[in-house]
Amino acid sequence: MKRPLLAAGLTVAFIGMVAYGTHYGPQHALKNGLERFRAALPPGSSFEFSSARPDLLARGAHFTDVTLHVHNVLYRAHELHLGHVTLSSNGEISFTRLDLAQPSIQSAKIDAQANSVHLRGLIIPQIMAQASMPSNSPNWYLTTAMLRT
Repeated sequence: MKRPLLAAGLTVAFIGMVAYGTHYGPQHALKNGLERFRAALPPGSSFEFSSARPDLLARGAHFTDVTLHVHNVLYRAHELHLGHVTLSSNGEISFTRLDLAQPSIQSAKIDAQANSVHLRGLIIPQIMAQASMPSNSPNWYLTTAMLRT
């Protein structure tokens, strides 16, 4: 009689630990990644969103109502899906997948909108940490992005 109760108790404890770990671990990783990303932004820049949740299967994240303001350029998207985000020690950011729903870019010289943008294998070299980046370049983010094929 005691063995089935012990087995059931251990099973419930194991399932509880796994459930807690699959929720807490990804949430903690997302929070740390966001802190590192915001810290790497140039002074006066901001990154805001209405909700964020980890995407376990894609090893990434899903954001809604995203706004990135860097210098005089404003990037917006209704939805942002990131897959397998890697922040290297040299400042390079890579994504296996970057999907944007209703993205837009606004600056003094550019006002562009799209229904959706889908990028695979995107690599962004050290742009966030470069202090020498010209602040009057409205499309610095796009011109420094390279696609890995």
